[in-house]
Amino acid sequence: VVTGVQTCALPIYDIKEISTASKNSGSVNIKHEYYFVQARDKYETLKRVLDVNPDIYGIIFCNTRLETQQITAKLAAEHYTAAAISGELSQPQREQVMMQFRNKQIKLLVATDVAARGIDVKELSHVIHYGFPTKVEYYTHRSGRTGRANSTGVSISIIHSRESYMLKMIANVTKVKFESKQIPTAKDICTAQLLNLIERITETKTDSVDLAPYMPIIEEKLSHLTREELVHHLVSVEMS
Repeated sequence: VVTGVQTCALPIYDIKEISTASKNSGSVNIKHEYYFVQARDKYETLKRVLDVNPDIYGIIFCNTRLETQQITAKLAAEHYTAAAISGELSQPQREQVMMQFRNKQIKLLVATDVAARGIDVKELSHVIHYGFPTKVEYYTHRSGRTGRANSTGVSISIIHSRESYMLKMIANVTKVKFESKQIPTAKDICTAQLLNLIERITETKTDSVDLAPYMPIIEEKLSHLTREELVHHLVSVEMS
């Protein structure tokens, strides 16, 4: 028994919990998916993922600045609206890219973890890990950029055999449940694009344009087509 020691009541503090990546399981609004492919097929898989998600608006993460430049150049050459964020950009250039991205003139931002610091866009539908993260916290920070403000988001990883161990580590540490996905087929892509077209047609506000002056000539030019033929022509123009 220790005597002569004064005791006192502990002061009451406003205690806040600080969680680390090892405890963070991620937002419940985020779906975590992965495609397991050969290393040489990563870029083709990326394109199919983009094509099967026509309304995609997100960030593609790479692990090196060189990779961001290569991926952005390839996507731009194939008419995807993508731009890279890197340390090589001046502040005015970075602000210009970010303004275009926020206005959705650019639908895809390609970046490294370092270059993406400070980017705060709340409406991202997807985060794509083209270069799979080398640290658990990197995955958590990347994925946390989607699924905000009660919206849903998708975190997609495109991995090859040498990266599978890291996927297992992230799953074990964060308790995230990853769903294995099959690479989209041409039919999958066409179906997704077709449904997107139908949705855009049906949601277009018809009162925004006055077609009345043009309706007589439109009806005359289309009068020889049946309803089915008209739909077929309309869809074929878009899908071609």
